[in-house]
Parts: sequence; C-alpha cells; structure tokens
Amino acid sequence: MNNSCDQITDQGIFFLSQALRKMLSLKSIKLVFFSCKSISDTGLQSLSQIFKRLTRLRSINLDITKCKKITDIGMGYLSEALKKSTLLQRIIIKFSKCKKISDKRLQSFSQSLEKLSNLQNITLHFNKCKEIADKGICD
Repeated sequence: MNNSCDQITDQGIFFLSQALRKMLSLKSIKLVFFSCKSISDTGLQSLSQIFKRLTRLRSINLDITKCKKITDIGMGYLSEALKKSTLLQRIIIKFSKCKKISDKRLQSFSQSLEKLSNLQNITLHFNKCKEIADKGICD
C-alpha cells in the first residue's frame, strides 16, 4: 500500500497558505503532510510566513513525517515563524524520518521555543532522524 502523497507539492502548499492568510482569527491549525515527498523547504517557507501572519494562533500541529526534501533551511523558516507567534500555547511537530535536519538546526529551533512565554505543551517527534543526537536536544 502506498501511503505517500506525491502529488502535493510546494505549489499546493503555497496556494493553501494563500487561503489561510485570510483567516486572521484562526486559533488552532493542524496540517498533516505525512510522506509528501514533493514538499521541500520552499513549502515550509510558505507555511511559516502564514504562521507569522496568524497572530492569534494558540496551537500548531504540523506533521511533516517522511517529507524527505525538508532540510535545516526549512526548519530555520519554521523557527523564525514560531519565535514571532507569542500567543502559542501548544506545539506538536512530527518530523520523524526527516533525514536532512541536523543537531545544529534543532538547537536554534529549541532557542526559538524558549522565547514563547505562553507555551504550555510541546510534543516533538524525532523517530529515525539520523542527523539528530543528544547535542541537538541538550545543548
């Protein structure tokens, strides 16, 4: 059985982002792109720009498991967006099997989370992320 969504691309994410940008009162968002192998850092950049714009967001649930084209660059976009989402109370991010995300980027991601004073719940999935070790989590 093929569980991938190969037909969703960065362009589709861009169009979704354009629709979401009009929903300024949105408080919670859940996006599942499990195994969308055509989504790259560019798609994550589009989403990140929307997260910055949706200033009332309290909860983000993002599943980019097995999105193999997402790298440290995409995580950088996400880090910058989350830093500006000061009302966030809950973050769930699944980036299991994203093999191009490293310790270094995870450290800066963690530093972004430290700036969120309203944050009450964080869930991060690292399953089979070969480039992430203790250093990315502990430093």
